Amino acid sequence: MSSPILLAKAESFAITIYNGLKNMPSFERHAMTADIKRTIVSMVTAINLAESVRSKRLTYAQEADGYLESLMLLLRMCKSKQLRYISTGFYDRLYELYDGIKKLLVGFIKSAAKR
Repeated sequence: MSSPILLAKAESFAITIYNGLKNMPSFERHAMTADIKRTIVSMVTAINLAESVRSKRLTYAQEADGYLESLMLLLRMCKSKQLRYISTGFYDRLYELYDGIKKLLVGFIKSAAKR
């Protein structure tokens, strides 16, 4: 597993989400949308730090995993029957991207733990 691939996929995931947030209700722009954006940036930053700071690679990779899970929680809430801020189709597309990132991240964490 190569962390540049992980970082590229995470950045693509982030851009896809950002583009989808344009359809969120305006009253959510300073609440849910802001939380999602903050979590996306934190996740991508943690992945970048895991690549850059070798002495804390495992810590940052685990942090990135936590942000990824938090992000999916927020997106599930947006898709919920109560809110319906994003479509099921869009969520399913995001889930596919999430699944690919998750597999790479788990591999990265296992690799970092062995060192």
